[in-house]
Amino acid sequence: DLHYQQALAANRRDPDLLSDVGYSHLLRGNLTESERYLKEALEVNQYHRMAMAHLGQVYAKQGKYDAALAMFRQVAT
Repeated sequence: DLHYQQALAANRRDPDLLSDVGYSHLLRGNLTESERYLKEALEVNQYHRMAMAHLGQVYAKQGKYDAALAMFRQVAT
């Protein structure tokens, strides 16, 4: 987390970094934080495929299946 904080302080608008931070929170079960970072990544780049895929996973874990499916459909057919 310290390294992520330092990297974010240097460049808060990097969608790859924001997506990675969001994914890290997803892996640790911090779904609210994960969702926040992944949405921020998508605000910077609305077509960021990994952020969409990870956000779909977050939504699925939250039981938001329609939102999860919508994210997954944007990533793949």
